Amino acid sequence: MKKYDYYRPVARPPVRRKKVRKNILPSLIKHLIVCCVLAGLCWGGYVLAVRLYKGISASRLGQWKPKAVDLSGVDGPIAKEILAVMEPKVGTPFAVKDAVALQNEFLAKYPQLRKVSVKRGLLSGKVHVKAQRREPIAKFFLSGQAERFIDKDGTVYTDTSANPTETVQTVELVGKIPLKLDKEIVALLESILKLKKQLDFALLHIDLAQNTVTLTLPDQSIIYLGAAQDLREKVRRAAEIESAVTEQQPRPHVLDFTYFKEGKVFLRQKSL
Repeated sequence: MKKYDYYRPVARPPVRRKKVRKNILPSLIKHLIVCCVLAGLCWGGYVLAVRLYKGISASRLGQWKPKAVDLSGVDGPIAKEILAVMEPKVGTPFAVKDAVALQNEFLAKYPQLRKVSVKRGLLSGKVHVKAQRREPIAKFFLSGQAERFIDKDGTVYTDTSANPTETVQTVELVGKIPLKLDKEIVALLESILKLKKQLDFALLHIDLAQNTVTLTLPDQSIIYLGAAQDLREKVRRAAEIESAVTEQQPRPHVLDFTYFKEGKVFLRQKSL
């Protein structure tokens, strides 16, 4: 019989592990920071709720009084005049109906303003006045009257505070001019003004009754485009003719597109 010898290692006595004390200071700091943040949020929410409650209560009772006026969107004389109207409102009861009345007043007084908003800032204590000026696409003159501007939406208005250095194309409108032009007329006007890149003209003449278009060049030459049709092609052809006109040919002259559909364009000297 075979004998099997087994090796058994000598058992070692258990070693006691030393207890490591954890530093609880960083953990306390983290908890303290979280508690401070939560407390700050609670306090901010409480203050906001109190101010909101006071503002709404004062608003309902009609006792809300603005502390200041915040104006944006306009400058110059209009801004000074609006602030002159708003400053006496500071420190006095200001209701919603007062804000609406001021909006209507400013829109009626300043036709060059497209929008006017007067709102009460219940939390800030300010009256916020926001105005938006109209963007003119052209201007024209009425006989014996000041210049008139045409907005993108077709509104005809006056603007005594207009910037004289701002470039706005001058047009002549013949016929009955309403307070607001039709969309078709505005589209016609905008399409012609875009063609200025092809043919530089000094004056645009539109007969609202006959629906005809005439251009005046810087050298006083006249281009009669006729009916407001095929304007892009007419202007392209006029630009080609003008570039081909030599010094020997008459200037100022008249280009007549009356018979353009028949393939004819007449060039003649302008009668003085």
